[in-house]
Amino acid sequence: MARLAVPIAAVAAFVYLNTLPAKFAFDDNFAVLSNGDILHPGQPLWKLFVHDFWGQDIRSAGSHKSYRPVAIICMRWQRQIGDLMQPSKRLLGRPQSPDPMVFHACNLLLHALMTLMVYRLTEDLASMRKGLWQSPNWSTSPQRQPAEALSYEDWLCSSTDTEAAISALLFAVHPVHTEAVAGVVGQAELLSALLSGCAFLLYCRAVYTTQAVSIRMDNALAPGLAGKLPGNKQNAGQMRHWLLLVASMALIWASALTKEIGITAVVLMAATDLLLVTPLPPSTTCAEILSSTPQGTKKGPDVRQAASHVQLKHNHSLQSPVERGSSGQSSPTPSQGMAGALIAMAGGLRLLRLCILAVVVGMYVGLRTFLAGDHLVRIYRKVENPIPFIGPLPRVLTTGFLHAHYATMLLLPTRLSADWSFACVPPLEHLIDPRNLATVFLYAALVWAMAHPTFEILHSVHGATKTAFRQQRLQRAVSASRMGSQGMQERSQGIDEGSQGSKEGCHGKGAANLHGRWRLTVIAGLILAPFLPASNVLFYVGTFVAERLLYVPSVGVCMLAAHVITSAGHLASSPPGESRSGLQQWTMRKRVALGFVAILVLGWSCQTFLRNWDWVDEETLFRAANKVCPDSAKVQLNLGILERRHLNWRAALKNFRRAQVIEPGYCDPTYWIGLTLINEGRNTQTGIEKLEEAVGCHWTVGPAMQALSQVYQPTPGGTPGRPPGDTRINPEVLQRWARVLLRPGVDRVGLACDLLEQAAYTKALAGSNVKPLNTGTMSACTLRFQNTSMAASSQNVEELFRIQRCVRARASLMEEIKEHGTKSDGAKIAIAAYLQQAADCRHAADDASTTSSTGVKDEQSPFGGAMRSSPAHMLLIHHVQKADAEDAWLQREWGEVLALEDRLPEAARHFQAAGMLLAQQISSLAQGQPIKLSASHHALPHGAPAQHLQAHVEACQAAFSRLVRVAEVTGEQEMYCQSQKMLCDSYQLAASVLTGQAASLAHTEAQQCYHAVQRLAMCQ
Repeated sequence: MARLAVPIAAVAAFVYLNTLPAKFAFDDNFAVLSNGDILHPGQPLWKLFVHDFWGQDIRSAGSHKSYRPVAIICMRWQRQIGDLMQPSKRLLGRPQSPDPMVFHACNLLLHALMTLMVYRLTEDLASMRKGLWQSPNWSTSPQRQPAEALSYEDWLCSSTDTEAAISALLFAVHPVHTEAVAGVVGQAELLSALLSGCAFLLYCRAVYTTQAVSIRMDNALAPGLAGKLPGNKQNAGQMRHWLLLVASMALIWASALTKEIGITAVVLMAATDLLLVTPLPPSTTCAEILSSTPQGTKKGPDVRQAASHVQLKHNHSLQSPVERGSSGQSSPTPSQGMAGALIAMAGGLRLLRLCILAVVVGMYVGLRTFLAGDHLVRIYRKVENPIPFIGPLPRVLTTGFLHAHYATMLLLPTRLSADWSFACVPPLEHLIDPRNLATVFLYAALVWAMAHPTFEILHSVHGATKTAFRQQRLQRAVSASRMGSQGMQERSQGIDEGSQGSKEGCHGKGAANLHGRWRLTVIAGLILAPFLPASNVLFYVGTFVAERLLYVPSVGVCMLAAHVITSAGHLASSPPGESRSGLQQWTMRKRVALGFVAILVLGWSCQTFLRNWDWVDEETLFRAANKVCPDSAKVQLNLGILERRHLNWRAALKNFRRAQVIEPGYCDPTYWIGLTLINEGRNTQTGIEKLEEAVGCHWTVGPAMQALSQVYQPTPGGTPGRPPGDTRINPEVLQRWARVLLRPGVDRVGLACDLLEQAAYTKALAGSNVKPLNTGTMSACTLRFQNTSMAASSQNVEELFRIQRCVRARASLMEEIKEHGTKSDGAKIAIAAYLQQAADCRHAADDASTTSSTGVKDEQSPFGGAMRSSPAHMLLIHHVQKADAEDAWLQREWGEVLALEDRLPEAARHFQAAGMLLAQQISSLAQGQPIKLSASHHALPHGAPAQHLQAHVEACQAAFSRLVRVAEVTGEQEMYCQSQKMLCDSYQLAASVLTGQAASLAHTEAQQCYHAVQRLAMCQ
């Protein structure tokens, strides 16, 4: 094997050497660069087993349901290897992006190994087709023949090498493999195929281990040899059988967990077990066949006749007593009956193996269903797979032509593209479409290739059944005590028919039947079964055409092609007889076949090598795809994105609009058109409208929202709808943005209400004589509060009730301020009432799962960046705080708002001011002096002055505690020491003004605080 296989593997690696400098392209960006399971080495390993191939939770509605944890683990290792190869970035602490060369090198290695696997698979399957299975562990061959026979024995045993070499060469350089090998995403295909091949080889060895033990037992228990076979030989053989079978099933699971197509290898195993095991005894060797050659002749036809002769002898050993009696044989000995029992046991093991294969498939499907909930892809679109979206007749016609298109790429790979999305291959609408001829031709070829061996198998079964009935009739005739003339005729007829059957077997009908079985095994196990999951027959898949899906089916095609070429060119046959013309014809056919193989391999090698350059980066990839699929909406979209990178706005818009014309329901171009119009700066308003339209599409709502948040952000340059340089927030823009947020599918109700409030208060504070909640500004928000079904579908009820309470409280306060001014008693009461629930109302609605530097849960701002406080709350508190700067409670609340906004230095000043103001008021209250009442004093409990004092003390300590927290976050040592001492002073002040247990507790806290400050070296 190594003599030919290793150079072929080197060829497979050589034609893909130019993929090593390639970058990540197309789907690689999603599978690697956007996959946290690969990028983050600290990601727990168990999460890989609950995520799909793209790093999403496999049970989520947005998952592609591609469960491939083994592939992800391998890519994760490659990422770590790449990190080790970049020590400079690691030492500098810079974030490292994965090294694509490591991934491409692994793909190249896997393809070379898979080429070796194809060589071995072809060799083994061809040996089965010839009725031979070579293995030194099973061989019990006799002594070698003379020298002249030895050379021919070597030729016979290596007669499959040529076929295997051609098959592996075709597989190594086939251009359709470019996507699988040059694209990192295709690594799952390569590794799954390799593991499946290993599993199949182990399964075959398990099968033939059992067969070899049975035949050995038959030989050892023959008369005169009993007792010469070790007693543990049978047990050892069965143990090896089960170990090999378990290892094979483990590899099947590993293959299926690498790529779902790996589970289809069980079809190849079952077909091989049923159709190809075993036409000759496994212990029969080439030397044994040669020893059976009539008159020592070494010609090809005689060798085949000898193989049939050996097969006939083996079949005769398995005959029933009646069959042997009809041929004049004696009754079987007890040892021969035991051998028959062992062989029957081997047949029982076959049934058990097939049951195990079925159980393995069922367990795999059950595991996927348990983990994913639904193991089918549900998130495809017409642009990706148009078949589910067309009528019944076009669906059938298009699916058939899809299969013909795949077959064309396997046999004539001249038109290849990285993307075949709609409408690169237009759907077939009518029966008169000429493309239907390709479908008819494909299915006719499949029927011819599979029906012929199937009929032969059925004919054999029918013949065996007829023979069994004849044997029963003969047995009854022989056992009769008196046979009349009719009985003699039946016996004579039975003997004649049995003899005729034996002659037919000796003339090689079994060999022809075996060739048909081999062809059926290759087509069903290596072509149809691996292709079936992607065929859109059993279920719809997320892609219409993908070249990488042909990686495994191409193995079977290469095997069939190699067999046809070898047979047509007599490449594995011996020279003919003494005829000079026959020898010349044999030589010419051989040269033509070898020349055809050389031209085909050289042409495919050049095509593959040149096509690899298309995968160097995304730009070359999609420009190459545009030459093959100019009518693909996705190709046009990606070309437009590439033009944007070069700031070619007009060219980008042309590509986006072309994609929109190809598939009007494809919403991605709408988003990119809007973004490009805004970037171009010539038609911003139309661009905003396009982005708002894209928000209504499930596939673009996320990026469209992000883009609009940047568009609506108030910047020093102005806001949409304002003249340049006008930095005021435009209420109309806020209302428009809020209405976008209230759309179905977006349902950011709380955030929209914040913006609508901000727009209403901006109008009110600008002098508009309106009440915020009585205008149309807040109508959309209040409508959501009234519509409980819409509210329940957008957020949980508790959050909506919180928003509703805050909106009404702020509205009441704003209306009071608008009517009577900030310093009126009514306004002060409203301010005090609002401050009581300020802790609930200061945070923005629709809280995100992020946290600010102050440890408070925050929200991503619609204006870009981190806006963690409610805009309406911020606007309102700022307005009333400016009107009464000596209100300590307002100073503290304004500090809280600034802290949520990460404006920590400003927040520190307001916390300090609040604490100092409260300390002064505490001293005045303790001395019985009156203090200036502010708006927040209306929130204090009515009662004794002691209760007022307690409230001031608690507020003072809270203000200085927040000051300490801000100092910790900012890391300013001087501020931290000063704030700690202020906090200690507040405890000491509380101890001096309070009485009883409260004073004692405050004194203890003050002592502990002072001791803690003294222990700090930085505060000395």
